[in-house]
Amino acid sequence: MNSQQLSKKFHSVAYACDFFDVGRTTFYSLVKRKIIKTAKIGRRTVVTTEMLEEAAALIVALSLTDAADKPENPTSIHQSERTGSNVTPASERGSHG
Repeated sequence: MNSQQLSKKFHSVAYACDFFDVGRTTFYSLVKRKIIKTAKIGRRTVVTTEMLEEAAALIVALSLTDAADKPENPTSIHQSERTGSNVTPASERGSHG
């Protein structure tokens, strides 16, 4: 992808998939979730440069929000803390052999 391609007004779905490094199925999933906007020219689905930039900003904002909501290391939470059980997982008991 070069700056000359990005200066075009309309881009193909294939270009948008390359831009976001996703497949067509994921691309259309993002369209369905209204994260990426598309337009139709005849039968052809296109994405404008503005739409790509807006979607990229939204995806970055969503990923930052998701990262802030998750614990730093979810695997460090013991089973007992998640379920209230007093049983220590076998992987943390140590070996007796």
